[in-house]
Amino acid sequence: MLSVRIRSITVGAGVMVALLVSVASSALAQEPPPPIGPFVADVRASFPFYPTDLELANAVGRPTTALPGRGLGLTLGGHWYPVRWRAVTIGLGGEYFLSGGSQAPTEDELTAATTPLPTIETRLSSFSPQVSLNFGSGNGWSYLSGGYGTTTLIVRREGEPGSGSETSPRTFNYGGGARWFNVDHIAFTLDVRIYALNPSANEAGTIVVPRATVVVLNVGVAFR
Repeated sequence: MLSVRIRSITVGAGVMVALLVSVASSALAQEPPPPIGPFVADVRASFPFYPTDLELANAVGRPTTALPGRGLGLTLGGHWYPVRWRAVTIGLGGEYFLSGGSQAPTEDELTAATTPLPTIETRLSSFSPQVSLNFGSGNGWSYLSGGYGTTTLIVRREGEPGSGSETSPRTFNYGGGARWFNVDHIAFTLDVRIYALNPSANEAGTIVVPRATVVVLNVGVAFR
């Protein structure tokens, strides 16, 4: 009986050791997640919400309801991640944003008008360096970022380059987003960015472009 018990204990201990070795081997085989970076390039479809202020409407001789409130664009970006401190990875890079939108007069407006009514178009573009704070791993991360650069806003009657208003103020932009790398080198990316435009005056000192905030939703892919 004693030999049977010893044999059972020995077999049980052997099984336990084998399980512990197996678990330890599995734990050692699991590599830690890769770090963020070192480089990422973004290509995103952009959906801006344009300002429709009275000053802009006056510049094209139309009511504010005639201004396009939304547009469609493209954002291209590149980022480098040189520094990691604890849970934060610092990124440096830049982004170029280009967009446009237009709005034609309605049928009721055309019927009631005594003179031809123009289509109004808005163009918005921006280039700025970017600094970001990134949280996560190379498999996917979220970020907060900001930049300071030049933004060009054009509101004019379609087909009339000299009409309306055009300004290129220095602009601060800020926002955040995330990248999910479900494939090794390609990620789905989502970004929300806010452009804070400074007011612009003409030579007579009249404000032709007011202080405005432009919100841009960005959806696209990232490559590394």
